[in-house]
Amino acid sequence: MPLHSLLRRSFTVEDIVATAMGRLMLITNQGTTCVTAFQEVRMLLEALPLSEHDFSVATRRLENAQMYFAAGEFGAGKYELRLLMGLLAACL
Repeated sequence: MPLHSLLRRSFTVEDIVATAMGRLMLITNQGTTCVTAFQEVRMLLEALPLSEHDFSVATRRLENAQMYFAAGEFGAGKYELRLLMGLLAACL
């Protein structure tokens, strides 16, 4: 898709969250972590129409993933991100 077409397209919050999660997955696939990417996803979660329970579970999954990556537990971190993505897919 040409860039000018993308610029004219309106994006939903859900689109932006999906893009941010994809970016976070890509960054972590490379064996690195980026605090900014985790913060970005956290801010975007706050903009979603999630119930209090779902928001709590989603932010905990994100925090767990960040802690696992910081500890070098990449498999566990990826697992938490996949659980987060599944939760978001079910809620949105």
